[in-house]
Amino acid sequence: MCEINIYIKPSMLIPFKEHWFKNNIQKIMHFLDIHDSYEIGLVVTDNAKIKFLNKKYRSLDNPTDVLSFGMHDEKSLHNDNFILPPDGIIHLGEIIISYPQAMMQAVKHNHDIERELQLLLIHGILHLLGYDHDNSPQEALVMRKKEDSLFKKLRSSDSN
Repeated sequence: MCEINIYIKPSMLIPFKEHWFKNNIQKIMHFLDIHDSYEIGLVVTDNAKIKFLNKKYRSLDNPTDVLSFGMHDEKSLHNDNFILPPDGIIHLGEIIISYPQAMMQAVKHNHDIERELQLLLIHGILHLLGYDHDNSPQEALVMRKKEDSLFKKLRSSDSN
């Protein structure tokens, strides 16, 4: 069982509905071979909100494309001694995406918004699972390779 809670800021004019986001998250988790019960929160919001969160939690006073607030690291998720919560659901955390930032990046990189949102979902989920790119170039390379692999699988599943 997977529980995916999605909140899209009502004033955002987004052509994607909740089911599009859920479908993509479920596919990414499947490609990551995570079949246990899990919960993920996703918020799609504006630059003002993500800037506020970026400043509050990362001390960076500017908007960003995606933030992840994980509840576990990769080691604890794959540890046989990891104790599941009473409800049996692994609460992974929340991903926050700025739709305006995603739009700007899609234009900058000359691709569509669907592709950009999929990349941000992959990036956010990997952070929830303990992947990082800020601590060392080696970790950044591992994360980038994982992102590329997941993105290729996701895009190929879309064309089927």
